[in-house]
Amino acid sequence: MGWDFLKIHSRSRLFSACSGHIALDSGEEDLVDLLDQLYIEARYPGEIGLLPDGKPSPCEAESFKCFATKTYNLCLSILDG
Repeated sequence: MGWDFLKIHSRSRLFSACSGHIALDSGEEDLVDLLDQLYIEARYPGEIGLLPDGKPSPCEAESFKCFATKTYNLCLSILDG
């Protein structure tokens, strides 16, 4: 199977492109949109990793980590399958 790779950082666009292989659970679409707000192209430390309201809370960071781990493991299972 041939894979076409997108060179983008938008998680929303990536999940949309993978919608035939990955289905988001309830609430995960909002989480993906929130994660998109964390990526910036700036080179200055004051602008790195901030949500519109500031730094992510520990609870938000844990949600991001759990979602990233779940997505990573799902992608591995698809690629291995």
